[in-house]
Parts: sequence; C-alpha cells; structure tokens
Amino acid sequence: MNPESNAPSPWMARCYPGSVMVEGTTLSEGRGTTRPLELLGAPDVDAAALLAQMRALAPACAAGLPVAPLLV
Repeated sequence: MNPESNAPSPWMARCYPGSVMVEGTTLSEGRGTTRPLELLGAPDVDAAALLAQMRALAPACAAGLPVAPLLV
C-alpha cells in the first residue's frame, strides 16, 4: 500500500524530507516520473561530486545512495 495517493512508493516517503535540499536549484527531483524524489539530476551535474558532498554533509543519510547515469 502506498503512503498516500501522490506517493507511489514508501521510498518516496523516505526521500521526501531530504528533497528540500535540492528545491530552488537547477536539479530535477524526478517529479512527473514514476519515481518522484527518488531520482535527481541535471544535464550539467557532476554526480560523483554531488554524492561526495552529500556524504560529507550527511554521511548517515547518504549511505547506500547509488549513483548511475540515467539516459533518457
């Protein structure tokens, strides 16, 4: 069962509190996809550098975050 009608998975609920960090930036939060707030990126983002910064600022929260290019 989904957490609520606009949350397609429990993972979205887990991601929601951290999504505030990227609001107001040029990063896309995956809204409008089947995995909102679970995916984020932008064509000009250095994913490895972003993940390194996230791990430096919040290592417990960033543990286990996968980084992979998503080609659309």
